[in-house]
Amino acid sequence: MFLFCSVMSVKDKNNQLVSEIFELHKQQMYYTAYSILQNVYDAEDAVQNSLISIIKHVNQLDEDASSCRTHSYLMKTVKHTALNMRRDKKYAVPIDQLNDSIRSYENINQEYCKDEFMNFMIKAINELGDTYRDILSLYLVNHLSVIEISEITGLSGNTIRTKIRRGKESLKKSANSYLKGEKL
Repeated sequence: MFLFCSVMSVKDKNNQLVSEIFELHKQQMYYTAYSILQNVYDAEDAVQNSLISIIKHVNQLDEDASSCRTHSYLMKTVKHTALNMRRDKKYAVPIDQLNDSIRSYENINQEYCKDEFMNFMIKAINELGDTYRDILSLYLVNHLSVIEISEITGLSGNTIRTKIRRGKESLKKSANSYLKGEKL
């Protein structure tokens, strides 16, 4: 990691972004490289070589270091760097083990994107009005029935159903805008 620190000492407007990216994703980058190379030192070298590539192409990354697109780019860069190193050093790894490594990379990426989407949906729920937020929380999070929510809030069952429907529609619009790449 010495090379990373020396490269980062150069004053650059993207210095903070690269530092954030590295701090957020260093463990996943290392895990991905290690799962392919099966060697601690080679995995560290792969992460370091990937960082050099990322620094060269930092202008193509999103401004948000925690975005799913940035994470995917980092993981692909590390994966390909590690695969190139393995090929260059002529590692003998059984094909089954390589398939397991690729599957684990895909699982990590899917889990990360799922967590990011859930954080977005929680933010979207918090952006709703008080009545929609409270009723949807009771309905979706606490799994209460319409009758139970009616008893708690003092509103009629039809009003509760309408607010649940409208709240879900609002969340659906937020989810669609998120999937299209728009922000709240």
